Amino acid sequence: MNNSVENRFNQAGLSPVFFLTRRHEDLNIFLKVAIMGAESRKLHISSKVAPLWKLLRKKGVAWGTVPDWSDPSRNVNVFVDSSLQLGMAKAFSSFDKFLDDCSAELDRYSEYFGDEFNGAAGDQDSQNDEVNKLSRLYQRLSMSTTEVSYFFPFFIFYQELRNCIVHRAGVASNGSERAYTEIIDSGAISKWADKTNQHGPIQVTQPTADEDLKIGIPDVILSSGTLLIIARDISSQLCARIGVDGLTYLAARSVLRDIAKDQHSVWTKNKTFEGAVAIFLCKYNRLERVRSSDVRDILERIEFYRTGNRDFLNAKL
Repeated sequence: MNNSVENRFNQAGLSPVFFLTRRHEDLNIFLKVAIMGAESRKLHISSKVAPLWKLLRKKGVAWGTVPDWSDPSRNVNVFVDSSLQLGMAKAFSSFDKFLDDCSAELDRYSEYFGDEFNGAAGDQDSQNDEVNKLSRLYQRLSMSTTEVSYFFPFFIFYQELRNCIVHRAGVASNGSERAYTEIIDSGAISKWADKTNQHGPIQVTQPTADEDLKIGIPDVILSSGTLLIIARDISSQLCARIGVDGLTYLAARSVLRDIAKDQHSVWTKNKTFEGAVAIFLCKYNRLERVRSSDVRDILERIEFYRTGNRDFLNAKL
């Protein structure tokens, strides 16, 4: 690949982090629309509930009897609280998929290049599956946590809240109290501001064991932001490990995988295999101005062009 692209390689990211970023942005949209819609309707819907419900039932999107709207504030608060809890659960669900996708990328890379990622196994003494999965990935890659260790107290705290939402009907646990105390005692909030240049105000809701969680919008955004920072660190270190050859190979495999699933995939609109891979690298791996000729040179060097091009052309038949 030409020197200008090589020099920009440190800006590259794995495709899974692209999709996680998009889900983070979608979460922001979801929360804004949900909150704006709920608040705008709080005081203006009471007299219109019955005809509105009748209309919705005709459209097949409502069920049962007309909801009681005698206390609109309570109804809206229930909706907002549930939306915020759903948002936090979705943030961790997206991160869980990111970790799975990264592991799958590693497996594909290792299978082809014979480069096994066999870092130290480490101790898996946490009862938190998400923490264990994150720890295993860092250990498998022998990666440094220096750049993200500041954010781990937030990760653990919001993971505890997520577990309370999913497994305790939104009721706070003793573990969530301890995780909050760790954030305060460790000075994690000031470290967050120093590390990210986001000087706040950073708001973290304090949970009380055996009481309903009262998380706010800042908690949901901060939890999703924490996960995104960690994901970008994993992506950056992994890209450095596999290099331009590995990233191009994974992009080529992704193009072929998409075509195999859908013969009308957007990639079949490209005249050449290398052209499709170049577009993938630009769109999903954040590499700018990648030329088809650069991609072909790499794929030929790693001896994947003939196989990949054959499968690409067959898919277009």
